[in-house]
Amino acid sequence: MKVPENPLSFYASALSGGFAIISSCKLMSSISVLTKIFSYFGKQSLYIFACHWPFIQPLRLVLGDSPMSSLCIMIISITLSILIGNVLKRAIPFIFR
Repeated sequence: MKVPENPLSFYASALSGGFAIISSCKLMSSISVLTKIFSYFGKQSLYIFACHWPFIQPLRLVLGDSPMSSLCIMIISITLSILIGNVLKRAIPFIFR
């Protein structure tokens, strides 16, 4: 990764990007529906990260590689990952304490 020639522009863009992310998070936290959705996915994120990859490749072979199929693959893999995580949590609860 190459650092730009002008370090001032590098730091200015990094700080403004960080400020934009923090501002958008503060704005979204005031919307209760988004807060509930992000809280749910945050609680389920371990299951999503652990289980999503085995679903992506077969779904990509079936659905193709277009932007719309990528969106469908994302939704299907997240849903299946959460379902499998919840089934595992009920089947072997001593691991998830």
